[in-house]
Amino acid sequence: MGYGAAIGSLFRRAREVGADVMVTLDADGQHDPDYIPRLIEPVMRDEADIVIGSRFLADEADIPDYRRIGIRIINWVTGRGSNKISDTQSGFRAYSRKAVEAILPTEMGMGVSREILLKAEERGLRIKEVPLKIIYDVERPSKINPVTHGLDVIFSTIKHLSVRHPLMFYGIPGTL
Repeated sequence: MGYGAAIGSLFRRAREVGADVMVTLDADGQHDPDYIPRLIEPVMRDEADIVIGSRFLADEADIPDYRRIGIRIINWVTGRGSNKISDTQSGFRAYSRKAVEAILPTEMGMGVSREILLKAEERGLRIKEVPLKIIYDVERPSKINPVTHGLDVIFSTIKHLSVRHPLMFYGIPGTL
């Protein structure tokens, strides 16, 4: 059913079992599970409700140009909010019990990453990033086209913002 549906299922299951910490990492092998202790540390210390592994904060980050540019475009178009998150599309994240209880993602596609951040900001959750390296030369890389991914994120963000601020999206243009 898609990436977002899988993340939503994980949130529901973590709620059912009462998980203190939930970690997500993409299945394409780009995330090194050895970084999990670094990722969960701010949650365990009660410094953050969501911790994002950011490829942009890592020393000597070897990020392909198309990804670097694409994520910058996504961040610019969708707005980064007050949190100034460098890697809104990172799938390597840790969530506290509070975050798991407060957020139930509904997006079915790649826009779920941004949906979670919008809902976290709306609910006043604390977000922190930690530097992590991403491995791009993997045996089975993601099959999702980067342009399709970007458009999915942008359109889902517009959808969520239009629901949250309907007068801005429909009232002003309708009046004009």
